Amino acid sequence: MDLQVPSAQQLDALREVANIGGGHAATAFSKLVGGRTVKIEVPRVSFEVSELAELVDGDSQLVAISFQILEELSGRMLLLLTEPDAHALCQLLLNDAHSGELNEAERSALCEAGNIVASACLAAVGTLTGLKILPSAPSLCYGHETEVLHGAAPELADSSSPMVVMQIHFFTAKSPYVRGQLILMPERRSLATLLSKLGL
Repeated sequence: MDLQVPSAQQLDALREVANIGGGHAATAFSKLVGGRTVKIEVPRVSFEVSELAELVDGDSQLVAISFQILEELSGRMLLLLTEPDAHALCQLLLNDAHSGELNEAERSALCEAGNIVASACLAAVGTLTGLKILPSAPSLCYGHETEVLHGAAPELADSSSPMVVMQIHFFTAKSPYVRGQLILMPERRSLATLLSKLGL
């Protein structure tokens, strides 16, 4: 199977995986923010890591809650938020508004929220494929775009190593608005396992 040049079938299958995982993640996220409606955009699947940075707002500080994907698939998963969106989410989670540097309570709340959302997403993918998939403990990176992306996912620093990036954009439907991205980056060997389980 040549994943350097993905077929239309493979791309459609991966988008469907991301859509199902994202839908369950959005449901979990909705419960975290008091039942507010959380919508997801059509997932994007890219075989070029360089395209990830192009879709991240470079004008803001960035927060990334990072997980390793464990058990029968391996890879990396990120919950990405701009600093203003991270504060808006913390306001909903903690009922307390802040600005500027994230404090310890906010960091802890973001990690816990990320863990719940990531677990929901991976559980849905596991149910779809019959694979046991779990997230590791969360790790939070906070700062400028490049240092955060490379700190949260060191694999991104090696642009010569092909990697599949599955992007799920989500947003709350009413104020305080929160926008973010859920990123799935399965390793190449795990990608082949995933596609095999999907019959491709």
